[in-house]
This record gives sequence, structure tokens and C-alpha cells, in this order.
Amino acid sequence: MREALFARFSRGSQLLLTLLFLLGLPTCVYWNTIWSDFGLRDDYAVTREAREEPVTIIKFCGSHARPVYGWLLQKTFKHIDHIRDISMARLTGSIFLGLVSAGTCAILFLMFGWSLVTAACVGLCWHWFQRRR
Repeated sequence: MREALFARFSRGSQLLLTLLFLLGLPTCVYWNTIWSDFGLRDDYAVTREAREEPVTIIKFCGSHARPVYGWLLQKTFKHIDHIRDISMARLTGSIFLGLVSAGTCAILFLMFGWSLVTAACVGLCWHWFQRRR
């Protein structure tokens, strides 16, 4: 009985540590970019277009088969006045990426019975796909 309880606690603590790792990884990886005072390649154009020509962003992203991404860009950037204000949007994006990664791992491990290592690797793939876009 005691061994079964210890094994269950160990499995749960392993899952918790893995989920915390997957949740915090994007913020750690993108830390310098999140808090930088300069914009990335498209930030300047998107900030201007979100205020002056909001439909342009949605049309452009829609033409590349990403209309939801265009809608999210337009809704996010219309509230940003300066490039310095993008930091919170970047932080929110990295947290959501971590939540998707940790959620994927938890679902595969708990609901589908995958091994923790395999589920964590699939969760890490979200980070790789994000960097490859």
C-alpha cells in the first residue's frame, strides 16, 4: 500500500515538474525579445496598419490562409501606441504558448495514457513549430 502511494506521488510530481517546465520554457527562451525596446521586422508596419487600415492586416493574413492570426494581430496591435508597449503582448503570447504546450502534454499523458517522455516531446514540438513559422 505504501509503495503504491509513493509511486503515485512520484508520478504526479514528475508530471507537475514537466508541466511547469513546459509552461515556463517559452518565457525563458524569448526573455530578451519580450523585454526589448525595439520592434521586430513587422511590428512597426502592423502597429501603423492596425490604427490606420485595420482591414489590411486581416486581408493580408487571410491571403496566406491565416485569417484568425490576422484578426488577433489587428485586435492586439490596435491598443498599442508605441513599440515599447509591445512587451506585455509578447509576454502574454509566450505564456499562452507555454499553456498550449503543457496542456498538450497533460492531455496526452492523463487521458490517452502516453508515456510522460513522449507527451513532453510532443509538447516541446509546439515550441519548435512556433520558431519555424
